[in-house]
Amino acid sequence: MAHSQQIIDFIKRNDHLFWYTPMEEKQNISEQMLVEFIINFGTLENIKELIQLYGVPKMQKLLLEFKGRKKQNIYPELFHLVYEHLKKVA
Repeated sequence: MAHSQQIIDFIKRNDHLFWYTPMEEKQNISEQMLVEFIINFGTLENIKELIQLYGVPKMQKLLLEFKGRKKQNIYPELFHLVYEHLKKVA
């Protein structure tokens, strides 16, 4: 997956959140993994920045890919918070 330079820079600034991903693979993580880890382990500012980088429609699409999955890896409370926020700003 080829990320934009802005997303690569964002990943580099927050690489500590992807602790088990080898350094050389961090810029190649999937969009879903990026969203999951930022929501679960990032700050509110990280979440806001990711929304700004991807835009509301794309964040909604990525977040909805988690909804209804048998194993949803985003904490339910955080999923709900971000999901509701995106509905309000859309």
